[in-house]
Amino acid sequence: MDRTVKALAVLMCLLLSMAISPQAYAGSPQEITVTLEVIYEDGDKSVEEIVEHVEAMEDFWAKYHAWQLVNMSQEEVVFRLRAEEVSPLNVLSGYSKVSP
Repeated sequence: MDRTVKALAVLMCLLLSMAISPQAYAGSPQEITVTLEVIYEDGDKSVEEIVEHVEAMEDFWAKYHAWQLVNMSQEEVVFRLRAEEVSPLNVLSGYSKVSP
């Protein structure tokens, strides 16, 4: 990814984090529901929902830097990650990734 695009993405995330709640900058922890979607190579999708207690938005964004931001509101943030592997369910069923 181009440096300019990365810089704009980081700036946008910081600006959006200020829009979530000024409380996070005031030192009082904020509760945010985080939804993590993993899309596997075989098309399966896993979804995990966790509640984060955020004291510093910078730390929050650093924790999820590898994830793609999909949706965001004051109470919820949705991230997505594309995994280059077969889903765990298919692995348990005996399938494996075949490389060309």
